[in-house]
Amino acid sequence: MLSVMKRRGKFSWLYLFPAIPLSLVFTLTACGLITGTVELDQETVEVKRGDLGTSISLLGQIFPRQEVSLGYSGSGVVKEIYVSVGDRVNKGDLLVELDDEELVAGLDKAKASAASAEAAVEKAMTEYEKALDNNHVVIQRADLAYQMAQKDVEQAWTGVEDASRYLRKLKEQGMSKAEIAAAIQRVHEARAVYEDAELRLKDTYWDTLKQKEEAAAQIEAARANLDDAQAQLDLAQASVRETEYALAETKLFAPFSGIVARVDFKLSARVNTQDLIVITDLSELHLEADVDEIDVVNLKEGQKVEIKLDAYPDLPLPGKITFVAPTPTESEGIITYLVRFSIEDDQGAVIKPGMSATIDMVIEGVKDALYLPNQAIKEVDGQKIVTVRGKGGRTEEVTIETGYITSEFTEIKSGLQEGDIVVIPRESK
Repeated sequence: MLSVMKRRGKFSWLYLFPAIPLSLVFTLTACGLITGTVELDQETVEVKRGDLGTSISLLGQIFPRQEVSLGYSGSGVVKEIYVSVGDRVNKGDLLVELDDEELVAGLDKAKASAASAEAAVEKAMTEYEKALDNNHVVIQRADLAYQMAQKDVEQAWTGVEDASRYLRKLKEQGMSKAEIAAAIQRVHEARAVYEDAELRLKDTYWDTLKQKEEAAAQIEAARANLDDAQAQLDLAQASVRETEYALAETKLFAPFSGIVARVDFKLSARVNTQDLIVITDLSELHLEADVDEIDVVNLKEGQKVEIKLDAYPDLPLPGKITFVAPTPTESEGIITYLVRFSIEDDQGAVIKPGMSATIDMVIEGVKDALYLPNQAIKEVDGQKIVTVRGKGGRTEEVTIETGYITSEFTEIKSGLQEGDIVVIPRESK
């Protein structure tokens, strides 16, 4: 097997070529004859058949199906630890619990404050509704009083007009001075009634306006009191929710079924943000590798691969690509894409998360092809030419058609047969 290894950062790519040895044939013939014979020290190679292709090799690591690290963002004292490393847990199982005595007392207090605030809101609402009702009554009464005062003014003016007409009639009829004097007195009295009605109308107007303003002020005060009570209730309810959340945060639950891989907590000890409990799901393991942007274009989901764990270097395992990240990750100027691989058959190997592995895959090539080393082929006037050694050591130049080419081998599509002996030109050495 011929291989060339190159490294880019922490990643390695291995270009693999067919593991078929070159058959180098040395033939003793007459030297320097132009008639077409192989010289003494010329190298030859046999046309072979096999798979020809280019492959890459990636370094990957085993990961569980899913894994989570659970911890506390705040402080507290560990009240109970319900699991140990290696325990199997189910989704929703309680793992760790902190002392919650103070929080329980705080929740009771917050609920009591919320209940008191709710009662205050109900009282304020009743007062507000009462103010609205009173305002409605006051406005109705004030409007009615003003309307009655207006009516009194109208009636008084009618009295003035009637008295004035009566006086004119008496004068036109030439009535006695006594009767005319009585009519004039009647006009004066009607005008006095009218003027008094107008004064009452003005007083009623200002009284009505004052009553409406006072009623509006009472409504505004009742509304402000209701808004304040509602704000206090909102604060009290928020305190209840915050305390309930803090109380819930004292407990850690398993988000999925799996194995307890790590427990940092100690009973009765105060926790810190570095303390963790790790749950891992080992029901399905997979490989992950970071692939260079140049190579990732040749990968696709479902593509077959060969996996070799460092722990089992002589046990190749079949696998396939299950995921190719659509977006890249950049680190120190290097662009890579996450690629995930499944292991189709573990063949009895004991595989654990964190193990390293090499993933080999053919990215292009041909199968069951005739091929020659690249140096055995020369190009003349755009045609590919090889020198074939026949029986008796005689040579003949043959035009061939080539196909797939690797860095060392070329596919022969026509012009040669398996087993033909080809002379490697001196200038290619």
